[in-house]
Amino acid sequence: MKTIIPTSIITINKCQRFYGSTNKTPTCSSNCLTPTTTSPIFSPNSNLEASLLSTMFFTNLSAKNTKDTKQRALKNLPPILHAAAKDIRGLWALSTWSSRASLLLRLEHFASRHHLTQYPIGVQAAAFISNLKVAPSTKAGYCSALATTARRLGHTVPMLDMLAAAYRAVGSTTLTQAHPATRLQLFALVNAAMKKNNNNLAVGIWLAWKTASRWDDITHLTKESFLVHEQQQRFLVIQWGQTKTNRKLEFRPDSWTVVVEEDPKVGWIWELTQRTIRSLGKGELLTTTTTEALRRFMRSIPTTQSLTGHSIKRGAVATLVDAALEQRLHDPRLISLIAKHKDDLHSFPQATLRYCADKVKLALMLGTQHCTRLL
Repeated sequence: MKTIIPTSIITINKCQRFYGSTNKTPTCSSNCLTPTTTSPIFSPNSNLEASLLSTMFFTNLSAKNTKDTKQRALKNLPPILHAAAKDIRGLWALSTWSSRASLLLRLEHFASRHHLTQYPIGVQAAAFISNLKVAPSTKAGYCSALATTARRLGHTVPMLDMLAAAYRAVGSTTLTQAHPATRLQLFALVNAAMKKNNNNLAVGIWLAWKTASRWDDITHLTKESFLVHEQQQRFLVIQWGQTKTNRKLEFRPDSWTVVVEEDPKVGWIWELTQRTIRSLGKGELLTTTTTEALRRFMRSIPTTQSLTGHSIKRGAVATLVDAALEQRLHDPRLISLIAKHKDDLHSFPQATLRYCADKVKLALMLGTQHCTRLL
């Protein structure tokens, strides 16, 4: 299938001066940057910074069918901004970049096909989303994703915000979420991975459950992510590098998780985890299994065919809620901490966390081990 090249990838010319008023034609000579084409995503009144931001955005595309788009963006972006384009990758997790970029490309194709390019991005997005044949909850999610992207690119989207509120307000809409996994299903997956001689996948699945993590979080773990993994310590300390919540903010309370396993019946998985971590090379990822590959793997097992990658995290959180109700977990606030959710329950500002040089002691103090021992 032919790759659609978004026309928001602008061509840059050198000129002497750009007069920033958005309702004037720029006057140029030779030493500054100004766009020579207009984007359907951005109205003719879009300013230079917004156009450059869109180009930087597309340099971070990662899907195979957007390779040409990415290369064109890199070619059209001034070399002096290549470092900035690379730095903004930490804004979102890799899976978030992929989904939002895909939506933006679909929106551009829709706007071009229906001659909406003269309208602001919020109007284009409202038309695009409202004509999709998907559930209202899915439309609300698309509204949120495109609104976030548009704001990052310097736009206000009142029409899109209003449409999102309308979809969220549909009382009869049942929010579709992943089916929560159980501990039995979790170990069915672990055993199946081991039978395929994929110990790294088995350990990744187990750690996703023990740390109530999204699969994308697990795929970012390297050997250096494990601050403590020695046999005699009987606990692991994981430092998260890039998650949906913290992206690349190093000093957040949810940046560390202490993993404890107290069930002697599953001591074998603890031993396997120790060996697997030790076998990793410097900078080597724990697992290269993608979210989609994990989903296919789950479908291949009769008892887990209804699960998705997010089922593991949902099942772990549900298990901890039950433990809190049964008074086995005495501080329910730890659930949001281990799940890496943003909240106002913890009084540890970044400055305080920076002063603690021993991150292992810091992780133990934060107390996530009281959750992982129950999973």
